[in-house]
Amino acid sequence: MKKKDDSNFKILILGDSYVGKTSLLLKFTDNIFKESYIATIGVEYKEKIITLNNKNYKLNIWDTAGQERFKSITKNFFKSADGIIFTYDITKKKTFDNLKNWLIEAESNVGNYKSIIVGNKIDLENKREVTYDMGYNLANKKNFLFFETSAKINIKVEDVFIELLKEIIKNRKEKEKENDIQSSIKINKVKKETNKKKKCC
Repeated sequence: MKKKDDSNFKILILGDSYVGKTSLLLKFTDNIFKESYIATIGVEYKEKIITLNNKNYKLNIWDTAGQERFKSITKNFFKSADGIIFTYDITKKKTFDNLKNWLIEAESNVGNYKSIIVGNKIDLENKREVTYDMGYNLANKKNFLFFETSAKINIKVEDVFIELLKEIIKNRKEKEKENDIQSSIKINKVKKETNKKKKCC
């Protein structure tokens, strides 16, 4: 089996409409923030190179539409995802409650991946409907990373992508090590069977 490129990763940003998925993406990739924007239609795509431990990694980031009518489209982009950022708006509890649907979508359509839950728009603290503990407890239950961010005033945005990348790298190395062990076991088994046949004949 051909190994994946260990410096090229696919990341999805999932969540309801208007939770700030596009804002997080644009702040991270282009360092810009738009006060108003049109909801994503289908998917949007950006790339960014990150350097960790003197090695360059390319992140292929897919910003998906949050509307129900686009779910059949975004499902196609779940395949081969290395990481997923589940996003909600801390000022709208409904977007947090709806994460369970996005989690189900991902679990049904994605294989081996790492995830992070992000509560966005903490610059609107006075309008908060989702507490920090609510977000943290959900992430902890799923064994995901957790961050609260603000794309508008650039709080923890870069941290989200860097920490997720670290988890993805770690996950891929563990998977490759596991595959190497399984391959070694299979090779040894074949050798033993071959030796048995030689002895009996």
